[in-house]
Amino acid sequence: MKMTLVSLIFQGIPESIGLLALVFSLLNLRLEWKKIVPLGVLQGGIAYLIRMLPISPGVHTLILMCVFIALFKTVTDFPFSRLFIAALISFLLLALAELCFTGMAFSILHKGYEELVKQPLIWAMVGLPQVIFLFAVAWLINKRNQGDSRGMG
Repeated sequence: MKMTLVSLIFQGIPESIGLLALVFSLLNLRLEWKKIVPLGVLQGGIAYLIRMLPISPGVHTLILMCVFIALFKTVTDFPFSRLFIAALISFLLLALAELCFTGMAFSILHKGYEELVKQPLIWAMVGLPQVIFLFAVAWLINKRNQGDSRGMG
């Protein structure tokens, strides 16, 4: 599905910011919003452009993951292998959340994909629970990490 401008603003950019926050947390880094937010906006914009290309959704995802890792690498010196694993975990959690929350939205709204996707604002709102999930998981992991680092210091 091609991303609309409404979806970019209400779902794509927040989702990218949430993914970045989750990777920061998985790598035991502080949530540095001055790095996370601009990179998330950039990643969201790149995702918007990539989703406009006439290629299959699976290929979109692979390209977006590579771009995501490359952008993250510009602000950290983490080894590629650790960054790849954290990004993969984040993208898998996002996919799981999309599957669960979108399925619930279809049931609650009594509408299918074809009906909802024709309404960009509603479709973007259907994606908000997964964005909230990403931020919640990132926050919980970050809280645990802060507790671990205090206990060791």
